[in-house]
Amino acid sequence: MRANKLCTGAIICVFFFIVSLAFHLMFIVSNRIIYYNPTDTIFHLTRIVGLENVWQSPVNFTTFAHHGTAMNLFYPWLTLYPAYWLYSLSRNLVWAYHVYCWLTTFATMLISYWAFHTLWPKRERAIVFALLYALNPYRISDIIARGALGEVIAMTFLPILLVGICQILRRDPRRWYILTIAMVLTAYTHNLSLLMNAVVILVALLVTWPRMTDRKVRLLALLKAGAASVLLCLPSLLPMAQWSRANALIIPSARRVYSTPLGQLLTATGLTDAFTNNIGLIFLVIMIMLLVFSRRLTRMDRILLGTAVLLFWTTTTLFPWSWLSWTPLIKIQFAFRLNCYISLLLAYLAAKNYPPLTQPHRPWLSWVAILAVAGLMVGTDLTMTTTAYARAANRQVVLTNKRLAYLTHYYNHHDYGNAHYRDHPSIIDKNIFKLHNRRAWPRNTITPNTYTMRIANDSTTPAVFTIPVYHYAAQRVTVNHHASRGVLNKSGTTDVLIPPGRSVVRLTYHYDRLMLASVAAALLTLAGLPVLIRRRII
Repeated sequence: MRANKLCTGAIICVFFFIVSLAFHLMFIVSNRIIYYNPTDTIFHLTRIVGLENVWQSPVNFTTFAHHGTAMNLFYPWLTLYPAYWLYSLSRNLVWAYHVYCWLTTFATMLISYWAFHTLWPKRERAIVFALLYALNPYRISDIIARGALGEVIAMTFLPILLVGICQILRRDPRRWYILTIAMVLTAYTHNLSLLMNAVVILVALLVTWPRMTDRKVRLLALLKAGAASVLLCLPSLLPMAQWSRANALIIPSARRVYSTPLGQLLTATGLTDAFTNNIGLIFLVIMIMLLVFSRRLTRMDRILLGTAVLLFWTTTTLFPWSWLSWTPLIKIQFAFRLNCYISLLLAYLAAKNYPPLTQPHRPWLSWVAILAVAGLMVGTDLTMTTTAYARAANRQVVLTNKRLAYLTHYYNHHDYGNAHYRDHPSIIDKNIFKLHNRRAWPRNTITPNTYTMRIANDSTTPAVFTIPVYHYAAQRVTVNHHASRGVLNKSGTTDVLIPPGRSVVRLTYHYDRLMLASVAAALLTLAGLPVLIRRRII
């Protein structure tokens, strides 16, 4: 029996491996990345390169135009780190990016299969759910059109979130740790997705509350999951909060949530237009069919379908987002980000409720259906990709490794830079050094961990040396190998007082004691939780 299960599991893994590769192979062998403005592609590629020194410093001076932006602190990176492994092994950033996207799709299939099979141990239906969710058009458009790699990775863990919520609120609350796993993986991937998931949990609690049994037990389980998540996420959340409090920062924000007119959305969905960020024609058909046959669904499935329809409504301009402008929901910026939850719910409902295909005299029929679903999803995604490339040929930029070698070092990104930059942007944008309030040209040596400048002060008195590097409270400065101090100036960059004559100024960053303490607390929690759970202490 065990041998049969292992053999079946291996066959399913190989199947997912092949199907995921069938879509991504054209990108891997192309040795190029198609880039559209504005997208996040360059940003995430630069982040991958910038992880070179992430274990030593939150700042990499060789990336983001050498301005010392603390991307490794403010953007979670742990689940992105395998992409840097691929890059460091191959020194081929294009190949590493595409292979990582492929492995993310493969992992999404495996996790989706496990999630559905945990809730409903039906192998064929679990495979269908994995195919539908991992290859849903919105997720693919996030890869090819937006380059939103952080959101793509975060979508990998949504099936775990679904299982965790179901276990706590409807099934076995002793398995609360599944929800913790989902939230922790999301926290180390994408901050906004973490906030959205928290709202989803709250909404699920409110919806299930009237008919919830064992309320105290389930609420306690939810509190356990939340407390464990916070402890395990301390290395990501605590230093970010500390630096945000110590510095006025440029934080991505929006005054409104952008949505799409219903007519335009339906047209783009029918055409499977990758640039409109929609759920795709297949999922629109699934939603309509589920609505038509909604009477055959269970009560909970009807609630999930109603939730998916409500979320679809919120992605259109018919929904009054202005009424929610005072809530944290405004931070999602784009309503289409809710498509990830719509796709998850519709894929789950479709896999759970399609008519049974297994017949005594036709045992092969279900596998033919699975192959048909795989072919349909891969074919639709490839068609959407090639169509998107053809339609946007006049505004696409082809990225090769040679071009990326320049762009990843000189891409100027202002998020989480010092807020004073907005008042005097020229220092950063034009990379201006100043001495005696006049432009200067020092000799610079830049490594991932250090920014070293050699400058001559020709006056007989100390002078202020302005450096186009963002100033954060944790900055360390040496002048002629002696500890000094950097001062925040009106442009959000760094002023250093240097003596007469030739000087060597060096800027560095290191993780402070708070960061190390938060890592220690998270590791102790990670080591202790399995023991406490196994012994049923918590």
